[in-house]
Amino acid sequence: MRSLSANNPVLLVTLGQRPEAITVALDALLDKYTYDEIGILTTDPKNSGIRRAYHALHTVLADDYQQYKFTVDDYILCHPDGSPIIDLDTNYSAEAYFRGLLQVMKPIREQATPIHLLIAGGRKAMSVYAMLAATWLFGVNDRVLTVLTPQELMQSGFYHMPSKHAHSVQVVEMPMVISRELPITLAAKDIDEMIATQSDPARRFIESLSHARKRVANALAQEDGISNVELASQLGIVEKTVENHLNDIYKQLAAYFDIDHLSDAQKRQMLIDVMRGRV
Repeated sequence: MRSLSANNPVLLVTLGQRPEAITVALDALLDKYTYDEIGILTTDPKNSGIRRAYHALHTVLADDYQQYKFTVDDYILCHPDGSPIIDLDTNYSAEAYFRGLLQVMKPIREQATPIHLLIAGGRKAMSVYAMLAATWLFGVNDRVLTVLTPQELMQSGFYHMPSKHAHSVQVVEMPMVISRELPITLAAKDIDEMIATQSDPARRFIESLSHARKRVANALAQEDGISNVELASQLGIVEKTVENHLNDIYKQLAAYFDIDHLSDAQKRQMLIDVMRGRV
């Protein structure tokens, strides 16, 4: 990947059996955006079922977009041993595909370069994992996109929509939860750390609590409707100490769950649910 402009987004596309969906969407996107790079997220282009789609897409990008200045780069997603993924047919290959997506997107995000992720041309499983990776990494300037086009117009080999049907092409921005990670914090994390943090956040939150805070959280979760005064009496501490512990606990909880928008009562209930194993 070459050095990227801080202004122009990178377009990443998931490649499956429908390369036509990618170019039809690209035609519409190029009316609105200037891309420095088109990155093709792909399984093994030599041995998997997307070989035809891979070569067709490269041919069309090379022949039909010569007036544009973007580069085209392949991101061949691999297993941990370095062998290219052929298909998402096992849990092992699916996990490797997801990890590969994170490895591609994270360095771009670290540079604060906007990412547009187009999930129109991939299989459903690929699209789901790509969406998940985006929720882990994407900021307010990043986009997840798909294309909506009448099925009868999406014929095999039909890489550009005739002008009379151009109005039928809708590139839709998918709703997405924005990641809490900033580029500067991403740079300090490796992929294994990110996966560990995101996996079972409730357990990791509880493990992060000090002994004193865990006592307060456990006592709160053991009895419905217990007040801070009652907690203080039960634990042999003053009410102000309970309040301080709870405020600190909520700050820790916010590192694992999106609770900043919640009221104090809702944060309290969220903590109870986490401690009771409901989350």
